[in-house]
Amino acid sequence: MKANRSSVPSINSLFENHLHPDLVKLQCKEGSNQSDSKVSESLNKKSCKKRTVNNTMTIHGVVEKVGTYIMFVSKQNYS
Repeated sequence: MKANRSSVPSINSLFENHLHPDLVKLQCKEGSNQSDSKVSESLNKKSCKKRTVNNTMTIHGVVEKVGTYIMFVSKQNYS
């Protein structure tokens, strides 16, 4: 009897880097509601300095990859 399980990829395997899951969550939550440049500005203010990990390209990439993964998983669940 096989259990119906799904595996959740690690941050490293999904993004090919070592972003902290909390940072990914913040970038995605804010990035889904406002522009990448506004998110970058907001996160840099929260960290009290400009951080390269909060640049617009990184934020855009994170939001795209998480969105793609969510679409993939939801298609599998409804197939």
